[in-house]
Amino acid sequence: TTDTYTNHVLPFGGTHFKEKIDIPAVTRQTNNTEMKSYLRFLSRNKLYTAIMAVGLCVSLAFVIIFTCYTRQQFAVCNHYPGSKDIYLVGMGGRTFSYETLAEEIENEIPGVEDAVLVQNYYNGIKYNGELSSEEGMLMLDKDFFDVFETRFLAGSPEVFNTAENALVTESFARRNGMEEVIGTRLIDGKKEFIIAGIIEDFSGSVFENFEVILNGKLNAGKRSNQTTSSVMTFIKVSKGTDIKDLEANIENHVLKFMNHSRFRGAKPVTLIRLDELYFSEINDGMMGLKCEKIDKVFILSIVVIFLLISSIINYVNLNVASAERREKEMALRHILGADRRHVYFRVFAESLVFTALAFLVAIALSIGLSDKISDLLRPEIPLEISFTADYMMIYFLLILATSVICSIAVSLNVSRTKVTSSTRTRKPLSGLFMGLQFVLSFVMISVSLTMEAQMRHMVNRDMFANVDNLYRTMFSSTELKQKVKALPFIRNAGRSTGYPGYFGMLMGADGDDTYASIMYCDSIAFRLFGFDIIEDNRDDSPHGVWLTERAANHFNVDKENFTWKPLYGLSEKVSGIIKDTPTSSIVKKRWNGLGIVVVVKQEELRWGGWILEMDETDENRHYMDSLTNVLYKNMSGKEAFGCGFIKDLNRKEYDQTERDMRLIELFMFISIMLSCLAFFAISMHYSVNNAKPVSIHKVFGGSTSSELRRCLGKYFRIMLPALIIGIPPAWILCGRYLEQFSYKIDLKENIWIFLTAMVISIAISTAAVLWQTLRAARTNPAEALKKE
Repeated sequence: TTDTYTNHVLPFGGTHFKEKIDIPAVTRQTNNTEMKSYLRFLSRNKLYTAIMAVGLCVSLAFVIIFTCYTRQQFAVCNHYPGSKDIYLVGMGGRTFSYETLAEEIENEIPGVEDAVLVQNYYNGIKYNGELSSEEGMLMLDKDFFDVFETRFLAGSPEVFNTAENALVTESFARRNGMEEVIGTRLIDGKKEFIIAGIIEDFSGSVFENFEVILNGKLNAGKRSNQTTSSVMTFIKVSKGTDIKDLEANIENHVLKFMNHSRFRGAKPVTLIRLDELYFSEINDGMMGLKCEKIDKVFILSIVVIFLLISSIINYVNLNVASAERREKEMALRHILGADRRHVYFRVFAESLVFTALAFLVAIALSIGLSDKISDLLRPEIPLEISFTADYMMIYFLLILATSVICSIAVSLNVSRTKVTSSTRTRKPLSGLFMGLQFVLSFVMISVSLTMEAQMRHMVNRDMFANVDNLYRTMFSSTELKQKVKALPFIRNAGRSTGYPGYFGMLMGADGDDTYASIMYCDSIAFRLFGFDIIEDNRDDSPHGVWLTERAANHFNVDKENFTWKPLYGLSEKVSGIIKDTPTSSIVKKRWNGLGIVVVVKQEELRWGGWILEMDETDENRHYMDSLTNVLYKNMSGKEAFGCGFIKDLNRKEYDQTERDMRLIELFMFISIMLSCLAFFAISMHYSVNNAKPVSIHKVFGGSTSSELRRCLGKYFRIMLPALIIGIPPAWILCGRYLEQFSYKIDLKENIWIFLTAMVISIAISTAAVLWQTLRAARTNPAEALKKE
């Protein structure tokens, strides 16, 4: 071996001398003590360490939660094997069809291997004298299990050869003694069914969590070709089938006996692949299917990624800022023979250890926070922090990826350290990451302000009708009518199929690609709603057809012409025009505002509920909620729904939107706090480094105020370009969020959102660095130069 020497310089400027070093021995000793040295460094720099740890732990906790959430949401799409060959046949832009369609497709349309009918009911089947399940039941044909591979815990598909046999899910069985339920009876009105099998739960699939399954082919009676919301048709296509041709063939078949007007202006037939059904726009979750908005998953995922990036930037910034404190150590490593690769590896090892420790804490945090986050998200698939092998692999890759990202930027700075290097930390790299941190804060604040503005826009929308003191019941039994009349706090009562904000019925016109929302009501309910009337063309009769302003324009009705080409069964004469009261949920994209109110005699209403004018007090509301729930449960065996004060019912439409907004605002708050902590730590570091330059400037005539402006100017030179860079992603994300609403703000008319976000970002960032910057500007030149 070749002897290796190193130069040493005496601290008082003495002569140089050489010392022979056994490099392998020293290197072994160095490797054994490197991690101890790093841990000791962290303990001596508690502020930097605490900020890095808090940032990584909190952000990784949310990353774990939303990794599980996102993966579990997408797992619904592929719950059943062969999901890419299974399609839902939807009609009229909805998920439902008619009862005979499955049989017709299987017999007449080429390219279809199998077609199955799925029906859902909520009629309160009973077990042991009590309601068996709030989820209702499914009626399936035996061939359902040929298309949807289902695990049987007891029994087999062959039990469906007998009409009286029923299946229950695992959840139902576990509540009632598991296999002890086999052979017991279910009561559906006057019919009895025997439980002959147990299948796995539907909880992980796109179907609602139905717990009782009956044979639809043997129990439903004669099937018709009338579309109904409780019927779904699924097909399994042959390999190599052209889906567009198949869709066209099914559409042509349907249109042989149905005209376009039956489909309310929407596409007559749409094929939706099973692995896309959960996130499909036409799946509104009302037909026995689960659904989720892909925009929601996308926005939440992006925000969580921003949060993780923010914590990584914190880590990098603080490591770069503290690099000066380790320069002597790094210089010694170079003296002892460590090359650049060794430094890279060491920085990566340190990042890996730090990230792994933070990840352990983050797992504990994620478990503690999961219930709170689940309450805000209310996902169709229950949120669960999983530790199965596939999830553990994801966690390991997440730790590894985070460690690599953290170590790259740090090593770029630390690895350049030489024996003769300056004791100043390189600022350009730190400035770059400070700018990125500022961009993330600006984007998060912009998104949060947009969400707040949109929520305020929805809450404050003008109904152009009265909804105060009005309570709506979704059913109108004789017993309910009698009890309502006897209540002293009921001032008036009318009947209606809907209310301002929900008309509940759609109808298309012949040869017209649009559709209108229709509400039927009696004259009392019409008066209670107090619609804002623009034109009144009534004669002595209070009954007739009223068009909203947008509908009147569409159908060419005005004060000069009060006749129109009426929709099916409606009068040709228009009684008047009212302002555009909302007719459907404002969180739906398809709302077009064409509204029709039809006033009829009370006895002509075949369905709908009561509209009750009453004193809006908590006591009255609780009484009515209890009354309607008891009466409806006695009538149907199911809990009442859709009852309450109309203001509350409208508010519930965007309850989940508000919860999503609060969650993103929480992320914004955490991201801003991380940014503030990072800016504070960086400014503290810079205040120490700027002591000498500030002192020299003061010696040559500078003042505290001039130095304060100069020091703050450094930060503003980072902030202003970051603002410009942050505007495009902020605009894109805000626009993407607003796409899920039909009734939404216009970003072009709300530029104040981004201007306000700029002001808030600058104010928060300036406040975070002001104290340390002021401290640097007030430096006593004599004291600072004396230290030099």
